[in-house]
Amino acid sequence: MTTKSDRNQNAEIAARFMSARRYAMLTQKALAEKVGVSQAAIHKMENGQFRTSRNTVLVAMACNINPIWLETGQGEMVATSDPKETKGPIDPNTSLYLNTLQKKLDLTIRELLEIKIQIQHLIDTHS
Repeated sequence: MTTKSDRNQNAEIAARFMSARRYAMLTQKALAEKVGVSQAAIHKMENGQFRTSRNTVLVAMACNINPIWLETGQGEMVATSDPKETKGPIDPNTSLYLNTLQKKLDLTIRELLEIKIQIQHLIDTHS
């Protein structure tokens, strides 16, 4: 069962997705093409109906915004370009989120390397 708090949180995240796309001056279709999803998926993200960590990072990268802000609402929408400008320690939630993203990225890199090895094996066996 979805609680009022969950609906509010989904609405806030959805609003950030829409703000990110508008900041980048992209249509839903253009953002979908950059991210590699359907326009319908972008529409669902902007309506709080669909979201994954992977898509959050891809949307943030495509829109050139801070993925932590997009996911949590913490920090500035546009990250500073100079890490030295960041003041104070990273809060525990942000740190946890970054660690989770790093683990997912490591997994994705491993998967890509395995695919590359399989492709190379196929090329070698059919040459």
